[in-house]
Amino acid sequence: MSFQTLNRPVTYTLLNNQATPVILNNLVIDGTQNGLYIIDYSIIRSTTTPSEVIEKGYFIGRYNPNFSVWNLFQTVIAGNAGITFSQTFSGQLQYTSSNIAGTPVLNSLRVSIKLL
Repeated sequence: MSFQTLNRPVTYTLLNNQATPVILNNLVIDGTQNGLYIIDYSIIRSTTTPSEVIEKGYFIGRYNPNFSVWNLFQTVIAGNAGITFSQTFSGQLQYTSSNIAGTPVLNSLRVSIKLL
């Protein structure tokens, strides 16, 4: 089985204290075309407090055509940045975030996607 890398790593600016899921623009995976993928990610969130949280990990997305749903399996290698990922029925990736006190200095998510 071969891997197909989608472009180069992409960086997103994350929002602080988001209880309602926030869409990661242009990060939609069509389950009828690509039913399995891996995303490697790293997150850095820092504020003027000073406060900093870092997280590194990956997650696997698997499309279940019988129920038209995505299943996400996340593995955190190190840290806890207070970000929770989810995926809509249509394949749109999104996140919620915890509150980090202070004025945000850097809220960055870097992803690399591989379709299987």
